[in-house]
Amino acid sequence: MSMAAASIRYYTDRERIAYQKISGMDEVLSARPAERNAVNAQYPDAVFAIMIHDEMVCGISEVRDIAQKAHSAILNGEKIGNIRYRYSRELDQYFANHTWDD
Repeated sequence: MSMAAASIRYYTDRERIAYQKISGMDEVLSARPAERNAVNAQYPDAVFAIMIHDEMVCGISEVRDIAQKAHSAILNGEKIGNIRYRYSRELDQYFANHTWDD
């Protein structure tokens, strides 16, 4: 296995382990379309973690950096409430600074 493949495997495994510890993750990922809104409302921490995972490839570098910090915090086992607070504050600050950008 190449070094790059080994690194990808390591981080994928870390993420899988961390995300499995989040309450409702299995339920959110396996919800049928008809149930999705109700399940998402019941497990907001799992929905937040999935959103963070998706935002790590955002085309806006500053937003991507904020998401990557949140993702690292999830992998390190920090409380989701603290991560969400910090993420929201940093994202609000980003938008306050860039609202009128062209």
